[in-house]
Amino acid sequence: MKVIERFVLKGNISDKMIDAILFGVNDDFIWIKKEDIIKVILSKKDVYSSVVHFGPLTIQPLDRCLNRNPKYEKRRFCIQVKWYNLADDIIENMNECYMTQSLYKNEPHHS
Repeated sequence: MKVIERFVLKGNISDKMIDAILFGVNDDFIWIKKEDIIKVILSKKDVYSSVVHFGPLTIQPLDRCLNRNPKYEKRRFCIQVKWYNLADDIIENMNECYMTQSLYKNEPHHS
């Protein structure tokens, strides 16, 4: 949870959390709510990957700077976190939410 909060929901400066992630442009986007972000990341925590990762979030150096170029040297001490399949995970989550709502609507209601 600390990784999710630090790298996705809050950051290292703000004391405010996000409500959702919007992926796309003003008039054409998909979204995922904070609760679903947590659910998706935690559901993929045991998925195999050959890189350092927390669920779908991969961790890597900002720049390896193997030639010790002074221009990029300080980037060696920074990391970047990437969510390569963000759009796919958002669409998968939206589909699951839609299916859950559809199933709930079609259940017989008892009075």
